[in-house]
Amino acid sequence: MILGLNHITLSVSDLEKSFNFYTKILGCQPIARWKVLICWLGNFGYVYL
Repeated sequence: MILGLNHITLSVSDLEKSFNFYTKILGCQPIARWKVLICWLGNFGYVYL
């Protein structure tokens, strides 16, 4: 049984579309965003896009 999630890393083809999905649909909060197309989101653990 999975009890939690620490962090995951995803390679995506469209960062802006993925960022909008995770923040607007799933409700993740942006923690950091770099100019080199990397995002760090948190809410249920951490998601790196």
